[in-house]
Amino acid sequence: MRDPDKNRFVNAVKHIESEENALFETDPDMKIVNQIMDRDFPMSIHPYELSAEDNMELNRRMGNDMIYFSHIWRVGRKEKADAEGRIHYIDGEIKTEADLDRLWFPDLEAVERRLEALLNAVQGTGFGVVYGAQVAPFTSTTAIGYEDFCVFTIERPEFIHEVQKRLHEYVLKEMEMAM
Repeated sequence: MRDPDKNRFVNAVKHIESEENALFETDPDMKIVNQIMDRDFPMSIHPYELSAEDNMELNRRMGNDMIYFSHIWRVGRKEKADAEGRIHYIDGEIKTEADLDRLWFPDLEAVERRLEALLNAVQGTGFGVVYGAQVAPFTSTTAIGYEDFCVFTIERPEFIHEVQKRLHEYVLKEMEMAM
């Protein structure tokens, strides 16, 4: 098993030729994660929701140079678990102005604690970290629902703007925290 080296990834982004390819897998299926780790993590989570230590070990076993960090903000989503426990998106539930009161925002301090734990754990290991930040356009699309979002952009653009405005305030705070 090779040692992680974030410089392979940085070189690839800069189009600098290297002897080895950078490896970076962001979200392997939890069934595969459980096989790699010989564990029984819930199928309802993503690898980037694992503890810093488990996430590092998974990425080490996969041969990655970078570790993906994100958090799930499932605001306004209607979802269903399949027979194995995976969570699948069905539709959004924010359809009217009255639904705006149902928008909620993750605890940024909790996200920051998870990020700090990962950053502290990767010190001196050769791993780099890629932060997957939330963005208001995608988050609003899933909160409203793909089809309704598209229709509302024509029929109710002021509603789309209001949802995105509210979500964007949090998104900017998250990005500032991550920086």
